[in-house]
Amino acid sequence: MATAVYGFIAFLLIRHLKNPVGRVFVGISRLYFKVEYPSDITAGYVFGGVWLSLNIVLLEINRLLRTARAVNS
Repeated sequence: MATAVYGFIAFLLIRHLKNPVGRVFVGISRLYFKVEYPSDITAGYVFGGVWLSLNIVLLEINRLLRTARAVNS
């Protein structure tokens, strides 16, 4: 979930700010401190990446539909 949340926040920052803030590598630190297994971290990144991609696609579709409605009105 951290990947999805931080990834979506990063997407919004990159999209709306000129100087994006650095990236957060929570999973790597958890691996370094041996809190999680590598498979758990990999699965978290995959799930978070898929969830993030789905949210970005839906956000962009929403933006395009609003733009198309504004042009047609």
